[in-house]
Amino acid sequence: MTGDHDHDWEEDKKLVERFEDSLKSNLDLYFEEEELEDIIRFYFDQQKFLKALRASEYALEKFPFSVEIRLQKAQCLIFNDELEEGLGILEHLNNLSPNNEDIVLALANAQILAGNLQEGIDLLENYLPMAEDKAEVFYSLGNLYRAKGDNGKASFYFKEAVKNRINHEDALFQLAMITEEEGSFDEILDFYQEFIDQDPYSAGAWYNLGVVYNRLGDLRKLFGPTSMHF
Repeated sequence: MTGDHDHDWEEDKKLVERFEDSLKSNLDLYFEEEELEDIIRFYFDQQKFLKALRASEYALEKFPFSVEIRLQKAQCLIFNDELEEGLGILEHLNNLSPNNEDIVLALANAQILAGNLQEGIDLLENYLPMAEDKAEVFYSLGNLYRAKGDNGKASFYFKEAVKNRINHEDALFQLAMITEEEGSFDEILDFYQEFIDQDPYSAGAWYNLGVVYNRLGDLRKLFGPTSMHF
């Protein structure tokens, strides 16, 4: 789900309660566009996807031209197993706003579920030079290649994501999973060590380095002189 996730949870909960009370009482209370986006996001984050979808439909009655709410509706449809309709909305939005990063990422991720892996890859590779959040584009490319069964290219793009955002926990996790599957421990040890040298307090890098050393049965090095960084 797109948008700013720094909202205060309690405030959003009160907003959602006011929204639900208005529906139960059949009151047509006014909600700002951003408030409705927050309500949809709240349901989505709580994995209440059907409620999120209904809220997005309500919101579009009030703000029919909102790109953000249409994007949210598309994502809600996909998580309610209505992939074809959700994908259609995303493709339409991408035609209207071809350089909208949230739409591009959502469309590429939806292509994984649709099985259109090469379409998602082509979309992101063409968009990459314009991307503001290159780490997230690299990460999504990694997921597409992972779904395609190409762990070599997936690993490359996950590493690029980490290079652009050293604490990209999801990319670090995926790298650990590929390492576990393929036994490419030496290569990944060097990679994590490079980032620990840059950022000694990177919890993700330390954790994954520990996982690798544990698999190798060599915890002595991990808890040697460098352990002062904890």
